Amino acid sequence: MKNNLLSSVLSLMVTLPMMGQAQIPNSSPLGKNNSDKKWMISLTYGQSLVSPGKDLEKAMTACGFNDRTPIVTYLNSIFGINFGTITTGGEQYTQRKDNNEYLDVHLTYSVTPKSSLAVHCTTGPGTVVKGYDHHNQAENFLTLKTKSTLFSMEYIFHAGPRHSGLSIGPILAFHEVAQETNNSSQEEYHQNSVVPGVHMGYELGIVNSKAWFIGLNANYNWFTKVQVGEIKVGDPNVYTSVFKPTAISLDNINLGLTLGIKI
Repeated sequence: MKNNLLSSVLSLMVTLPMMGQAQIPNSSPLGKNNSDKKWMISLTYGQSLVSPGKDLEKAMTACGFNDRTPIVTYLNSIFGINFGTITTGGEQYTQRKDNNEYLDVHLTYSVTPKSSLAVHCTTGPGTVVKGYDHHNQAENFLTLKTKSTLFSMEYIFHAGPRHSGLSIGPILAFHEVAQETNNSSQEEYHQNSVVPGVHMGYELGIVNSKAWFIGLNANYNWFTKVQVGEIKVGDPNVYTSVFKPTAISLDNINLGLTLGIKI
């Protein structure tokens, strides 16, 4: 079903530009005005509204990496002089730190006044998820860092003011999951995956001059789920904590500001 969906999108991208060319004669005044500058280069900076580490954090909790570190209190003394006590520990896991910023570079070619083709390269967002499993004398930490680079090709139908447009097309996520550890004797988990999906978006034109343009961009990227794990941490002679194989979602919703030039 997923392969059929991607095939349908590719067919749509090929068919619609041909239909647009058939409907708008090359001799129209609008076609002549736009023929001088058919290429556009633009940059979008924005925020993702969905954390890519949400599923990882849920899986860590389900696998028992959600304990609290022991509270330890000791005397703070220098040269025999007591300066009171210091308390450490007591941190609750899991912990997640998201970087929801993304940067998108895209090259667009105007096929007709009402349709365009575009290729995109997007970096980010990413996340770091930390877990802790305390079992008797064993204290096992697990830190996973994820990031993605996205490549997409889109068909854009321009409708609305100032060259606003709806976009749809196939997208690929080059996704990386890496384990971070301070234990040099432990083999780190590392996985690279290529994940297919579908992009859908809308750009609202704010300024559209002969040489440059500004727009507000909103898009949704759907992906097939990617498998992460299994990951084992800890001394096998004491206790081994296990992060079980988990399917995580890379779907994201993004909002951004686009700046571009026409060449």
